[in-house]
Amino acid sequence: MQQDHLKARYLDETYENMSMLKENTFVVRHRQTKKIYVKKYVAKELLPIYLRVQKICDHRIEKIYTCAEDTDRSIVITEYISGTTLQEYIEDHGPLPERRACAIIEDLLQVLQKIHREGIIHRDITPSNVMLTNDGVTKLIDFNIARQKKRAQGTDTTILGTAGYAAPEQYGFSQTDERTDIYSVGVLWNVLLTGCLPSEKRYTRAPLSQIIQRCIEMDSRQRYQDVQEILDALEIYSLCGSGGRTDTGSEDPPPKAPAGIPGFRTGSLWKYIVASFGYCMMILYSIYSISECSSTWRSLILETTAVLLYVWIAPLIAANVGYLDRKIALFKNIPTPVKVTIRILLCITFFIIGAFLEVYVRDTLLGIAR
Repeated sequence: MQQDHLKARYLDETYENMSMLKENTFVVRHRQTKKIYVKKYVAKELLPIYLRVQKICDHRIEKIYTCAEDTDRSIVITEYISGTTLQEYIEDHGPLPERRACAIIEDLLQVLQKIHREGIIHRDITPSNVMLTNDGVTKLIDFNIARQKKRAQGTDTTILGTAGYAAPEQYGFSQTDERTDIYSVGVLWNVLLTGCLPSEKRYTRAPLSQIIQRCIEMDSRQRYQDVQEILDALEIYSLCGSGGRTDTGSEDPPPKAPAGIPGFRTGSLWKYIVASFGYCMMILYSIYSISECSSTWRSLILETTAVLLYVWIAPLIAANVGYLDRKIALFKNIPTPVKVTIRILLCITFFIIGAFLEVYVRDTLLGIAR
């Protein structure tokens, strides 16, 4: 403990205050190297949070160089970021085009995914706590009201958050968790697109409006349950990365996609055509194959089962029909590559079972040449 106090004193003496950014946060200069940093005085209980964040390797999180605990507070030294906050950017430039807003949110979601894996809830996702660097990088800053998620705890011990961005559970209704940050992301998203909080003005252009609405549901059980679900939704509608659409303000919204049906989920015309042709061929093959083996009730039932397994169930599982891996509780916290591997293995299993059953019906029961 004494060693920590000595380190805190060393940091205070080594970094010279130059200007105040906000309360308890200063721009400082290292007395020997003359390099510029940010020094923060934070509550003692936040030191473990900052130490965990320090271990996360991602250039989109403010870099934390060192921390030390003093008698009644902790000192944190972070990088000085050359850039502007989203708040300042919106004030200067107004609302962002859809593609630009989605790119910023995508970066933010990927950062939150890493933070949430460490069990950390930021609890203050606002335009003032997200920066755009001069070289175009989105950075999440300020973990001053973050907390460690505690599974056995019913509510937070302290009610904190920024009005308008704080989720209902931050006012003491339940414990904050990953869905709390998702709520704030939804509010921030709406602000980027409209310049206003959702309570003042909603973004109305589909399908992004539905994604935002699900983020800001009052009941956390109705929101996206983790940030990967939002990233998946962005990918489905080609709203992220290089596939994002440019918002012209006059373009008609894409048609609604049937929920979770492979080939009809993106609103893309060419995928509609290919999927329609594929499903027609699957239907025709199924009818032909089943009718060919309908001479007895036994062969009819077994052939129908075989066709369902290897023609329909196997490929639809591989294509994640209905987003099954999001609806099955067992899969929700599994990383996406593991989910994909499980789906492929299930696909292969069902295909092999169906194929062997087909062989049994045709060769053993009916003696039909394939």
